[in-house]
Amino acid sequence: MHPLREWVISPPYVKDHDAAQVWKLHEKRDIYRREYSDHWWSQNVDVVLCPPFQGTASRHDTAKYWGYTAIWNLLDYPGAVFPTGLFADPSIDIYQEPLRPMSAADGQNISLC
Repeated sequence: MHPLREWVISPPYVKDHDAAQVWKLHEKRDIYRREYSDHWWSQNVDVVLCPPFQGTASRHDTAKYWGYTAIWNLLDYPGAVFPTGLFADPSIDIYQEPLRPMSAADGQNISLC
């Protein structure tokens, strides 16, 4: 299994569900999708432009924050990311050391990219 996939589906996020519970979750998801769509239709929204991530791209296999993209996965909406430049500009694209949690509990709530 890919390490990031294993991280995403590892406890405390994974719960055992029987088939009936899974179908109830699917129903809740579908209701949510319809409500989202109805709201957007009522506001004449055709396209949403938003950032795909909270900063520059993470190093490969290190991104552990999906807050910007999870909603589109849940809604099953297509998305695209357009690069804003071909090269980083060292004068403005300054490397920052990754955040370090103060305790093991803190590490569950922050991105370690």
